[in-house]
Amino acid sequence: MFLKAEKEIRIFTGDFFESFVEPLKDTLSIVLKHFEKRTNSFIHIILLNSQKTKQTKEFLDTFANKNIKLVGATYNAKKWPIGHFMCVDSNIYRIEQPHPELTPESDESVIKAKVCFNDADTTKAYINIFDSIWNKLTNSK
Repeated sequence: MFLKAEKEIRIFTGDFFESFVEPLKDTLSIVLKHFEKRTNSFIHIILLNSQKTKQTKEFLDTFANKNIKLVGATYNAKKWPIGHFMCVDSNIYRIEQPHPELTPESDESVIKAKVCFNDADTTKAYINIFDSIWNKLTNSK
């Protein structure tokens, strides 16, 4: 999915950032190298209910001076359930159904996701949600 990216990746995720992103470091490195040749390209990550751990800091340091930014946010998933999601460019998305808080013991089957590589309308709807949250988080600092 990430290797299909031409210009933009948006990731809206929760705890266990390291277990999700750490295995993708090499892939993200390839994407970022590709993005360096393009203007206005980026990877934006909204990390919910998590602290910037040592692993997160190391990940961000690995890509220092690249077009990757991470913003943390506190979120009440019980009050407003929303599934984690990713958007790649303007027509690729991955959307998870809301699920209980994950622990290292959680069975992977609790995560149910839909992936689509050619749906501009749905992708745009999720981009609008993401950008609205991103802008509120980044403008408040």
